[in-house]
Amino acid sequence: MVPSDDSDYFLRREREERIAAACATHPAARSVHLDMANRYLARASASIAGARRLRRGLSTR
Repeated sequence: MVPSDDSDYFLRREREERIAAACATHPAARSVHLDMANRYLARASASIAGARRLRRGLSTR
């Protein structure tokens, strides 16, 4: 399992890479790539938050 600081770092890097790819594309496709980057970040962040809550819940038992 990746420590939380590392997973946050990887999320930020992935989002930055997706945004950079969006900026390199044709202007008409740019908004689609930006939307995909933001959706990815939201899903990944929610997944990590859920795993943290689960881990906290299991560690208190």
